[in-house]
Amino acid sequence: MKNRGRSTKIKEAKWLFIVVGIIILFHGASLLLPFLWMMLTSFKGLLDYSDSFLGLPVKWHFENYISIFEILKVEVIRNGQFYEYNVFNMLGNSLILATFKSFFSLLSVVLCSYCVAKYEFKLRKILFNINIFVMVIPIVGSLATTLTVYRQFGIYNNFLMYIIFPGGPFGFNFLLLYGAFKAIPNSYSEAVFIDGGGHLTVFLRVILPMMLPTLSALYVLSFIGLWNDYSASLIYLPSVPTLAYGLYLFQYDSAKYGASLPEILAGFAICSIPSVVLFCSFQKVITRSLAVGGLKE
Repeated sequence: MKNRGRSTKIKEAKWLFIVVGIIILFHGASLLLPFLWMMLTSFKGLLDYSDSFLGLPVKWHFENYISIFEILKVEVIRNGQFYEYNVFNMLGNSLILATFKSFFSLLSVVLCSYCVAKYEFKLRKILFNINIFVMVIPIVGSLATTLTVYRQFGIYNNFLMYIIFPGGPFGFNFLLLYGAFKAIPNSYSEAVFIDGGGHLTVFLRVILPMMLPTLSALYVLSFIGLWNDYSASLIYLPSVPTLAYGLYLFQYDSAKYGASLPEILAGFAICSIPSVVLFCSFQKVITRSLAVGGLKE
């Protein structure tokens, strides 16, 4: 009877793995197929695309990737005047925004989560509960309020201020780092205090080196997210187009520059290259480092 029960459980587990595997396979295909279609279409000519929507290119038009650098331009209004940005201007804006805003945002989360995880003070539990509450609130629900605050503090449509302002230390990264900091034994800190070191020494020379893989993974993910994010630039930086935001504007004004859909998709393919390269390069770091510790209060 025991053997029959074990064999039944093994069969049920196998069927469960098969069902879950099929679901994951379909989900992965739903994410991968649009990307593959974009890449194939970006090498088509206009007539080739009209004749075959899903087929392979009859002739591979590599010149689409060259011409997009020439025709990709957008016009924005700033202080009542029109400014034109080309692909290199937008590429520079994207690089600066993704590099530095990721750093300042991650810095605020690291400092806040470390203090909440390692120090006992009256507002500790309140800050932790505020983070949970903020994660529950829909982004759209707080968008109008956030926009008003940005206008009052001079952050709206201000490239430098938008980069420096972290946007709040709460969210999923806070929970992840809170659990990671909580899992580090206090004996490390106590050893530093015995040797005459202070709190800053503990944080900079002990905690940060131990957390470097996790922080690197979070920085890469934040960089990729900001690089591909056009909605934040559309809302908060309408006069400073990044590459993703510029492509969003360009597709609506493409007829003005005589751009075909394959050329537009070539621009999107170029925009996606840094994200793909970064993720492939740091895939092992991301998968190994993002392990959430205990989140018990």
